Amino acid sequence: MGGNRAKEFISLYNKIGARRGYSEVWSDLMLVIACSISNTVDATQLEQRFKRAKNAADKYSDDEQKIFLQLMGIIRNELSENPDQDFLGDIYMELGLGKKSNAQFFTPYNVSKMMAMMSFGNPAEEIKQRGMVTINDSCCGAGAMLIAAANICIEQGVDIGRDVLFVAQDIDPLVAMMCYIQLSMLRCAGYVLVGDSLRNEPVGPENTWLLPSLFRQDWVDLGVMQLKDAA
Repeated sequence: MGGNRAKEFISLYNKIGARRGYSEVWSDLMLVIACSISNTVDATQLEQRFKRAKNAADKYSDDEQKIFLQLMGIIRNELSENPDQDFLGDIYMELGLGKKSNAQFFTPYNVSKMMAMMSFGNPAEEIKQRGMVTINDSCCGAGAMLIAAANICIEQGVDIGRDVLFVAQDIDPLVAMMCYIQLSMLRCAGYVLVGDSLRNEPVGPENTWLLPSLFRQDWVDLGVMQLKDAA
């Protein structure tokens, strides 16, 4: 797990979680961060997500909101310096939050990396042939498999914000937001959907989280929603 920054994150998080309830604070923190990222790029959901984030943040004191900002900074700095990890997923399991919610268990990142290496082959070669590649995880959790795939692409010299479309989905809104936060901070292009992939039902815009890199001109020229519908 993310070493000193993980310890710093947990120490700060405990200051609020011990008073407010660990699961509730985690849900509010993820919502505030995810909405703050989305609101920099996705005007279609700006009003709704601004209200959701404000309602969550308003439950906390000014000092607690400052800790939220510190926690967001830790996530960003850690993933910037060491992208080859499932930072939020590891902390989520370390805090025992998966057991407290839906008896969730995230695959350890080293196992996800091994599985990704076995599954994805040579994305750089596929991009040469097709111009781009789509990587999909229909039960994404916090995004470990997609993060591992992104790092494999990076190791092969692939621009993950230009040549790879990451498509994630999970029935649990909380873990979907965790995935969205991490893929956003890793500068992946694509989107995260909240919904049951087994039912294959349409997902509305309120449950579609567009990653900031999808708004790069390369993707805009192709058409954001056409890409979503075709994936």
